[in-house]
This record gives sequence, C-alpha cells and structure tokens, in this order.
Amino acid sequence: MLSKERKPHLLESETRVLSSGNVLHYTCNPPISSYFLKKKGISCMGYNYGCENDAEMLLIPTRLYLKFFGVEPDKDQNVLIMQSENLLAKLDRIERNKISKLN
Repeated sequence: MLSKERKPHLLESETRVLSSGNVLHYTCNPPISSYFLKKKGISCMGYNYGCENDAEMLLIPTRLYLKFFGVEPDKDQNVLIMQSENLLAKLDRIERNKISKLN
C-alpha cells in the first residue's frame, strides 16, 4: 500500500500485472460510475491510495482483457497502461450507449 501523501498523478507508475493475473491500474479519467465498474468485476481502490476519486485506482480482472482484446494483459508497463486505458474507454462507450438508448 502506498502512503496517502503520494501525489495521485505519480500513481500511474504503479500500473502492473499482479501475481493473481489481475491488473492494478491508475487512471486520471475514471469511467462514468463506480457501480458500472463493479458490474464488470472491477474493484475501485483509489481511496486506499490517497486519490480523491475511488475509481482512479482500479483492480481489473484479466478476463476483461481476454474478452475485449483476445490477449492477456501485457507485462510491459507502457503497453499495459495503453491496454488498460483503451479497455476503460471501450467499457465507458458501451455504458454510455446503454444509457442513451434508455433516453
């Protein structure tokens, strides 16, 4: 666990594949709702890392990378950050489309 004094923008360097295979990922652009993230099996952990928004630090299951990209999360941090941000953007678009169809 990181000290609460850490600046959230520095948390991007904490993005990594954990021994469980899940991904710990920091995002400065969290998706529209924590409820939506939980529906997808993503855990919000930002408050544990001193973030203002709990959805800024996420624990993302490997199965989502497999489902949407057909590959496991990359071990290279730079590639993993891009994969994770693309995954979140894709999930966000899906949720926004569902909401717009309701209106």
